[in-house]
Amino acid sequence: MRLTAEEFLGWVEPFYKDRGLKLSWSRVDRDCDIKRVTLSFQRSRGRIDLAAVLSIARSWGMNPLDELATIPRFSTITRYKGLPEDNEVLAAMDQGYVLQELAVRALDKKHSTIRQPWDDPPYRFYGWFAYASQAEGGAYAEPIVRALGLNKNSVSQRIQGRTAIGDDEIIVMAEAVGLNPVLGLVLNGSITPEEAGYSPQLREVVLRRAETSELVNLTRFSLGIIQKDIAEKAAAAEAIRTLK
Repeated sequence: MRLTAEEFLGWVEPFYKDRGLKLSWSRVDRDCDIKRVTLSFQRSRGRIDLAAVLSIARSWGMNPLDELATIPRFSTITRYKGLPEDNEVLAAMDQGYVLQELAVRALDKKHSTIRQPWDDPPYRFYGWFAYASQAEGGAYAEPIVRALGLNKNSVSQRIQGRTAIGDDEIIVMAEAVGLNPVLGLVLNGSITPEEAGYSPQLREVVLRRAETSELVNLTRFSLGIIQKDIAEKAAAAEAIRTLK
């Protein structure tokens, strides 16, 4: 799923050539956030993280998404430039803000500013995939399993925030269930909201124009996630006490 050595070379060589420079791996190492030994290892294995492309583009003042789109396998990313659907933004949001918005409407309180980073809370992907894709009974996972070629447990670990998701994976996962992969990259902390073209107030705007019924439904869904998480932690604590 990651970039092959040929794909990376096919991007990085013309990238530097367009800037009047001959490809130099020492220069690539300097421009890339990935540690030199790590990038060298990835190249030798033919499995390069997309983070290499994103960071090199960023170091030259280029928009990472525009550069990513020049790689044939990820050219479809350009379809998703622009604002994401409201329900996707809401589903990935910290649900504490949703509850605050309901309180504002019920008690006529003052709106609060959302300062939390987009790549938080840890359950953001579960809400995004399960709620925003509008798939019932965990059906959203099946097309992702097929698209990634992984087993269901590995996919669940990623969606539940227990295993890191690769940038290449988030694009494939999002497209498999009809979600916006650019938003996925933002939620993964791979690109900034500004690089995606999102305004700093996007989440507040989406939250305030949502129907109350939508916020109530999302709260019910989120409480189910929280309840399950608490139950799992309690079961784990009990197991540890038993072992002791």
